[in-house]
Amino acid sequence: MKSNHKFTVESLLMITAFLLLLSIGLKAILDVDRNFDTWVYHFPFAARLWGMIPPDGFVFDGYFESRFHGFGLLGEYLQGFFWFITGRPESANLVGYISLILYIFFLKKYFNVPFYLSTIALLAIPIVQIHATSSYIDLPSAIAIAVLVMMTYHLYVASKQIRNIDLVVIFVAGFCAANMRLQFTPIVFIILCFTLYQLWFKSFKTNNISSSRNVILTVFILVVAMPIIFATPIKNLFLYGNPVYPVIVKVAGIELNHREETPPEPSLPGSNLPRPLLWLYSVFEIVPRPLFDGDWSMDQGGTRIHGDQFGGYFGAYVLFNSILFLYLCYCNWSRDTKIAAFIIVLMSVVTAFMPSSPRLRYYMYWMIVLVSLNLFLIYNLARSALLPKFVNPRNMGLISGLTLVIVIFCTHAEYVRPLFFPFSVFFERKVDSNLLKQIHEGDKVCIKIPHEQWLFLYSSVFQSPLNYSIRPGGSTDQCGTWKMLKTEIGS
Repeated sequence: MKSNHKFTVESLLMITAFLLLLSIGLKAILDVDRNFDTWVYHFPFAARLWGMIPPDGFVFDGYFESRFHGFGLLGEYLQGFFWFITGRPESANLVGYISLILYIFFLKKYFNVPFYLSTIALLAIPIVQIHATSSYIDLPSAIAIAVLVMMTYHLYVASKQIRNIDLVVIFVAGFCAANMRLQFTPIVFIILCFTLYQLWFKSFKTNNISSSRNVILTVFILVVAMPIIFATPIKNLFLYGNPVYPVIVKVAGIELNHREETPPEPSLPGSNLPRPLLWLYSVFEIVPRPLFDGDWSMDQGGTRIHGDQFGGYFGAYVLFNSILFLYLCYCNWSRDTKIAAFIIVLMSVVTAFMPSSPRLRYYMYWMIVLVSLNLFLIYNLARSALLPKFVNPRNMGLISGLTLVIVIFCTHAEYVRPLFFPFSVFFERKVDSNLLKQIHEGDKVCIKIPHEQWLFLYSSVFQSPLNYSIRPGGSTDQCGTWKMLKTEIGS
């Protein structure tokens, strides 16, 4: 008897997507993050927030102490939660991984984008794939902004009445974005202005008095929620007189209270270009090889000669999605595409002028939203027979899949498979056991190592039940009365 089931291209893509998510999920659980920012401040902040180490157990210098008090710490708080309940620092990676999973379900729930299509299309973005199994907060905060943008788009194009769950999603997304990354505060504010306008507009559009009152009530609730969403800048303003403390900001020519200058902007050697143009160079990966970097990494930094910290979206993939979006608008210049075009233009202008905009890992939401809008439009327009037959979700999945294969090949599949590198192995390789033997209960130790990002590995968090204090140093002037220790291990 012949089976009625056929193995289709969609089936292959679905299996691929499932195996990819399973594999990177295992990587997130099994492999410890060994990147710079994770050990310099993400893990120390997370441990301190959850009481795994007291404030004097690991002493920050003034730079990171002010960041602990001024920056939004929701990302580190969630990382600490997974670390605390599992007892494994590797689990902090789950914040990024779960945020990606939630966004895939969000696209399915609100925009009917198939699971396999969103998974493959999003993981084809190199910087998204890399951050999905790390303990950086760039991806979770970008996902939050993407949800906020897409929810606002949904409010404008959907004919259905606003539900309470929609308001909850908007609130949670705004709260997460503004309290994970401080520089997202103005972006969240701009998005919410358009969100509130649409809510207010719908309250007058309906002829149903009860429904109108409900919408007005939802607007009121959102306005009341604003102080919660912007809790971090409001707290900074009251405590330090600067909403973006500890970063410098000028108001009417007056410098507000701060502890650090604005980070230097990335630049192209020999070129003095304005920030928006540098952003375009970075987005399309025009240097060193047009439309293709190939050497993608966590922060796009390190040994690069041209465009340090530039790129990460895969320029050719950006170009494809840009052309596809323009083509979809050409095929059906409707309300859906007009509003989507407005979002892309406004989002591009705002992002291009943001501080450090060429560092694309800070602004991953731009590429995530572009891909998401394409997925929504191509899936729904194809179902309405408004597109040529060759423009369909299956072919979009195949092109995204090919892009994904190229990215995996170029990165040696390092970010989509577990390397079975747990914290225990990492600790053994980076820590000087002889130095640890010199630390005793109640000690105050000043430690100098070749690379200070590994200093937190010497803290009492990993030496239970001992309690002692450590700080960076190396000279008598720096250490004072603290015991001074030194090692060359950990490079």
